[in-house]
This record gives sequence, structure tokens and C-alpha cells, in this order.
Amino acid sequence: MPLSFDKYRFTDGQTALSAGTFNPRFQDLDTRIAALEALNIAWQAAVQTLTDFGLARLDSVLSPTFATLNQDVANAAASVASIDASQSAALAAVATWQAQTLAAITAWENALQATALAMLGTTAILAGNGSGGFASVAIGAGLSYANGTLNTAAIPALNSAALLAGDGKGGFTSATVGSGLSYSNGTLSAPTLAWSAKSASFAAAFQNGYYVIAAGVVVTLPVGTADGQQVLFINGLSGASTFTIVPSSGQKVMGDSNGLTVDITYGGFALIYFAATSDWRVF
Repeated sequence: MPLSFDKYRFTDGQTALSAGTFNPRFQDLDTRIAALEALNIAWQAAVQTLTDFGLARLDSVLSPTFATLNQDVANAAASVASIDASQSAALAAVATWQAQTLAAITAWENALQATALAMLGTTAILAGNGSGGFASVAIGAGLSYANGTLNTAAIPALNSAALLAGDGKGGFTSATVGSGLSYSNGTLSAPTLAWSAKSASFAAAFQNGYYVIAAGVVVTLPVGTADGQQVLFINGLSGASTFTIVPSSGQKVMGDSNGLTVDITYGGFALIYFAATSDWRVF
């Protein structure tokens, strides 16, 4: 808008102070102000229109993104909840498995101990009583009797001790028993298995069972001489504790002359000698 100062200028002693002087000047000022006011109103409307358009555009562009983000947040929360539930279920399953495993190990240990301590069954045969008569004699569960013969293959180092046994036909025959058995007054007795707890290194003996209850124990096996000689062990250690079983000179354990390291927690097993290879085998 151009300047109009010269139109409004007053000159001392020349410009009359009358309506004819002021009214045209006021009219021109009013016209110029009205034009500015109209321009200001149009500018504000344009700014508002541009602002509304910009907000609408931002809303159309960003709303899907925000919706996707909100859905992703909801999905992530659901995934975290599912992971927490799965973790809780897994921990519960592990605890149940541990309890069941410990119960099974305890039951197995009890059964093994009962078997090792008892070892004898109630199978009976008829034997001479030393006085011209006969008596019922119980034989061990490791023995078998068929057609008048008492089979003692499970007991090493047989001797020729004999007794009379039924032949299944109403008669009697001679049956050979093992050296580990004894017969007196009509009673056939089988050897018992001696168990002992060990907390220091020791030399093992045949037909003995040992609870090893201290870490680092070294067990030296006896010199094997015949098939079937045996020594039993129960590992009473927990965690990562171990003990070692070594053979006598010139012999092996599971094919290894250096012996065997036992690391099975609460495990029980027997070592049985196999003369053909001078080797103790785990049973």
C-alpha cells in the first residue's frame, strides 16, 4: 500500500482547521484501515484453512501407523503373558519330574537293597537229613532245579558236595551244589551278602556290597580268578561327587586298565568278573 503522507500534511498559517480539511483525510484513513482489516480477516481464514488441512493430512497419514503400533503393543503384551504362563508351566513340570525321579530312585534303591540283602528264594527240594530220612531244603533264587539236577552255574567255584534230590519220577538223584553253599541236618544254606558303608579308600572283597558315602574314595578290586565272581556297590554321593574303582594289576574294568569313575548319583550296580578277558563287567 503506497504512502499518502503528503495528502495529510498540514502547513502552519495556511491549512484551515475545518470539516473540509479533516473529513477527506479521515475518510482516506478509514478506507485504508478497512482494507487492512479485510486483508487480515482473509489471512486468518487462510491460516485456519491451511492448519485444518495439515491436521487432516497428518491424521490420515499417522492414524494407521498409530493403530498398527497400538496393535503391536497389545500383541507384545499378549506374548509376554503367554511366555510367563509357559515358563510357570515348565517350572511346574520340572518340579514334578524331579519329585517323580527322586521317588523312583528311592524305590529302586530300596528294592536293590532288599534284593541284595535277601538274595534267597523259597524253591525247595527233598534232601537227605543225615539220619536215613529226607527233609525239605530251600535253595537260593540264583539256583535252578530240573530233572533231578541242581544247577549252580550262578555261583562260582563249584565243588562236589552232593545231596539227594527228587528226579521228578518218584525217585531220587544226586545233585551237585556250589562251594558257597553248606548242608547240615537236612538244611541247605546259601551265602549271605555282607554290606558295609565306606568313607575312605579300601580293598573290596568278593560277595560283598558297599555303600560309598564319601567323595574321592578309591576302591581296589580283588584279583579275579573265575567267571561270576562279584562285588556290589551303591553310590551314596549326591551332586557332582564321584569315587573311583580300580582293578588289580593286569586286570580291567569295562575294558579299561585304569578303572572306572562312578558319577551316577545314588546309582547301584554289580561288577562281575569275566575270566576270558580278565575284565570286570558292570551288571
